Amino acid sequence: MILLRVATIFLFFLASCLSCYAADTIYVCNGTVQEFGVPNSSGSTYFWEVDNSSVASIVSGSNSELVTIKINSADIFKLFVTETDINGCIGADSIVVIAHSLPNPIIISDEVNLCDGDSVLIELNFDASFNSFLWNNNDTEIFTYASDAGSFFVTVTDTNGCSKASNSIDVNIYSDVMADFSIYGTCISQPSLFINQSIYDSEQLSQIYWNIEGNYFSGDSIYYIFNEVGSYNISLGIQTYESCFDSVSKSVKINANPVADFAYSPKDVSILNPQVNFFNNSINAYPLSWDFGDDSFDISANPVHAYSDPGIYDVLLVVSDSNQCIDSIYKEVIVYYDFILHVPNAFTPNDDSDNDVFGVEGIRMEKYQSFELIIFNSWGEKVYQTNDISKPWDGGDNPADVYTWLLVIEDELGQIRKRNGLVNLIR
Repeated sequence: MILLRVATIFLFFLASCLSCYAADTIYVCNGTVQEFGVPNSSGSTYFWEVDNSSVASIVSGSNSELVTIKINSADIFKLFVTETDINGCIGADSIVVIAHSLPNPIIISDEVNLCDGDSVLIELNFDASFNSFLWNNNDTEIFTYASDAGSFFVTVTDTNGCSKASNSIDVNIYSDVMADFSIYGTCISQPSLFINQSIYDSEQLSQIYWNIEGNYFSGDSIYYIFNEVGSYNISLGIQTYESCFDSVSKSVKINANPVADFAYSPKDVSILNPQVNFFNNSINAYPLSWDFGDDSFDISANPVHAYSDPGIYDVLLVVSDSNQCIDSIYKEVIVYYDFILHVPNAFTPNDDSDNDVFGVEGIRMEKYQSFELIIFNSWGEKVYQTNDISKPWDGGDNPADVYTWLLVIEDELGQIRKRNGLVNLIR
């Protein structure tokens, strides 16, 4: 007869790197890997088994004093160990293991795309079994605020000491918008220029809108004309495709324009007296420029200008005030042609090359638009006529006598001028 000696062994459970002798029942968490063991005896062999492999399975060490068990589901199983010592004596032990379910933390957020400088609330679906919380940004509440880009989750430990990480929420940060604009021109009835100077990522730009007097415009810069003096509120809004938005409002004061005016003297200007004195008579405004109409310009307050040709000149004065509002005025300056002639009162057509012909000499005669010289005898009969300035009268076959001449011209300004007189033909 073979006597079987049963050795008494003590089963213990390794948890958190600390060993302790197991009670009749121990508690673990589903999905974890646990180690169980018995005191090592030299020369002994061991055999481990579980009674429900769907709840737990042996990972390693089934024939050693230490065994590693994988918890597969939340349920109850029994763990057995048998030891055979060096003398062939056999001992056995067992414990009941209860596997708790893991907590099921879920986090939610209304928004995951943020503009730089904003934050988003990420919340945990709270359960009464939850005991402690640790977010990956080290917050320890049931919620956290994210203001940086990244992936956020929370690890929850329940009242059974089981822990599980929640789902992750990825937060994206987009460049923020800083709305701003500049204003050029604050004068009534003149274009005011509004230029967008906002800071944003141009590739993300979705919309630019301006609000002026309840009128909406789009575009990087706009012109607008105000028809009344006063203060106006101007708004600019900037939005990106990621819904980052900023707006700014500024008040602009629209000023009245100055009134340009000038005088000049003398009023009768001619080629012989071509110098004109101009006087700025504008109120609270200074001249920006004078345009004298003959391709000549000046920026003096009260300039002096001399014309070189007769004509009708449109003189332009542009003025500005302290608000940089401008006004302008045209006035007409007429520079007259001086109708000065030299006409002899006698001539001797005797072919001696001295005073042989009768003609008219004057200044700027080449500028005449038309010319007509007529000679009449003492009976009033026309004896000579020419439209050519270069063809004087040589007397022809007419006898010595006193003749009447008539000169009719159209000067370079289009004015018809007439002169007449007597000339003595001497033979």
